[in-house]
Amino acid sequence: MMIRKIDIQFKFLFDLRIILEEISYGIIVYFGALFIYLNYRMDQWLIKFYLGDTELGIYAVGVALAEMILLVPMSVINPLRARLYNLDINGSEYKRLTAKTIKFSLYITLIISVPIYFGSGIISSEFLYGAKYQDSVEIVKILLLGILFLTFGKVGSHYFVIKGKPWIHMATAFLVLSVNIILNIYLIPRLGINGAAWASTASYSIFGLSYILMYVFKEKFPLNSLFILSRKEMSDLYRQLSQKLTSLIKKG
Repeated sequence: MMIRKIDIQFKFLFDLRIILEEISYGIIVYFGALFIYLNYRMDQWLIKFYLGDTELGIYAVGVALAEMILLVPMSVINPLRARLYNLDINGSEYKRLTAKTIKFSLYITLIISVPIYFGSGIISSEFLYGAKYQDSVEIVKILLLGILFLTFGKVGSHYFVIKGKPWIHMATAFLVLSVNIILNIYLIPRLGINGAAWASTASYSIFGLSYILMYVFKEKFPLNSLFILSRKEMSDLYRQLSQKLTSLIKKG
């Protein structure tokens, strides 16, 4: 209908070369995302296999609370992804914005993790799940140690995919998944659900450290640019935190 009404000629063409390039690129991105998803869930599948549903339920409560913190870096990373698509991938602004996002994600996650770490005991209180979920408290504390490192990987995956190097993220994700599976198989029969938590924390840490090394040695980021906030960045971080807290209070 539209073609008949407007005075513009359309001709449908299929470029097989472009289609194949898109498929080959998309497959790499897909497997990178798949490996990360499996890394988040492998511990729970293995707990069910080794220990049963009861232990899985206790573990899942701790995981659910700890993983809620991941919503924070994602709220910072999503605007970054949109911005990076409009920047020169070889320009200094591309690196500067990435480094700033890493720092913001890291500090916001750290700030939120502290009260959750010390307040996780509420899980086993009568207000929530009760004393039978006491072991979930330890799960939260163990996982929080590794979640801090995830911020580097979360930002890094977008950084390299947008830069046209998705295989870097896929290879890193596969390495992390392999380590996670091996550690879970070794630790769960010996330490129970705490072993699964330590395996996940180790895999999260390796994920983050791998990206730190790639930022510094491959992409030539100054190390302090990934950790040290300038005065302006501290002011921007404070403003963002204030806005998020105000928004949460209003919703509550």
